[in-house]
Amino acid sequence: MGLDKIANKTTESQADFKLVASGCSSGISWIDTTLTGNASSSSPKLIIPQSGDSSSTTSNIGMGFKKRTTDDATFLKT
Repeated sequence: MGLDKIANKTTESQADFKLVASGCSSGISWIDTTLTGNASSSSPKLIIPQSGDSSSTTSNIGMGFKKRTTDDATFLKT
């Protein structure tokens, strides 16, 4: 995906995905996931790389989660 898609907030800058448990015992019914990052100052529901992360190649691209059928105002607070 080109950065122009992200900068212009086009629908191509979003992607749907599904987390799937594989090779787990039948007793597992959910997956807990932890995301680490700093809150974006311009959009607090998005996370950006931690300021102390020297391996990060960007400080201006964030990530957020929302329900598939909702608009961009409904990102879940992390």
